Amino acid sequence: MTALRYVVMFPGQGSQYVGMGQEIADHSPAADHLYEVAEKFSGMPIRSISSEGPEDLLQETANTQPCLLVASIACFEALREEFPTPPTYVLGHSAGEFAALVAAGALSFEDAVLLIQKRGQLMGEMANGGMAALKNVTLETAQRICKEAVVPGGALVTANLNSPNQIVISGDEDSIEEAVMYCLERDIEVVPLAVSGAFHSPLMQPAAEEFAENLSRATFSSTTIPVISNVTAEPTTDGDAWPELLAKQMVSPVLFEPSIRGLGEAGITTFVEVGPKNVLSRLIRRILPEAQTLHVQDLASLHETVARLQALAESSKTREEISNAISFR
Repeated sequence: MTALRYVVMFPGQGSQYVGMGQEIADHSPAADHLYEVAEKFSGMPIRSISSEGPEDLLQETANTQPCLLVASIACFEALREEFPTPPTYVLGHSAGEFAALVAAGALSFEDAVLLIQKRGQLMGEMANGGMAALKNVTLETAQRICKEAVVPGGALVTANLNSPNQIVISGDEDSIEEAVMYCLERDIEVVPLAVSGAFHSPLMQPAAEEFAENLSRATFSSTTIPVISNVTAEPTTDGDAWPELLAKQMVSPVLFEPSIRGLGEAGITTFVEVGPKNVLSRLIRRILPEAQTLHVQDLASLHETVARLQALAESSKTREEISNAISFR
């Protein structure tokens, strides 16, 4: 048995693009079938929105999240066909956590499609708010900006702890505008994000409460592969924990950097990003510069990643055999 230890991770909203997942679906019958299943359960034209757009239709939160889920799992199925060795851990960034749960076996693909469809719909309806990315600031500085820039009666919080040089803040539109001005006046690099709401903030509470009802009716299973929670940055295999964690995730910060640091401390050095673009891989290189990041989003990246994983598995197996031989002596 190979001793290869690696992580599979799935991107969140913002990584989507028109055409994502389609080359993989054309290549893999299993991946292609996922689109048929997803459209049957959701009633949405997921394949055409993903492959043809138009861009503004795909960018609507209610469409983005289910399309992203299907594209990501399609890429994962193609990877499993060519490299069946399971990952040591899985995780997803925000909406990507649903793909992670499917990959680990905690949630069926059909249930994930229905849940992410409802999540996207609810989040899309919470339209009064925005987000902005702060560059090269500490968590303490980001929290101070939120405290000093929030307008009376408003909300402004840290939403995504992405890397040592990127923290995303989230809040109502007026507070985000104040935060941007606050940063510009102090030469703090800030980038307003093109999102439709104040995701991962208290402003999502009404959506989280309604979504909790959907989560309570879904079936979650315990797993052998641990999933790293966005809310706690800790691994869990307990299926019963996920309804509460997924509801909290909508109003809590995504602890991506702490999650990756924890995996690094556990000895993980290989990370495979599965799904559109390579946003998470770029973040990881800032968190763990020594880590190796691989990616699967099309045929070229699939074949390159499989070849690299096979080489790593063989190298791990050889080291294990040498270690066993030394121990035997």
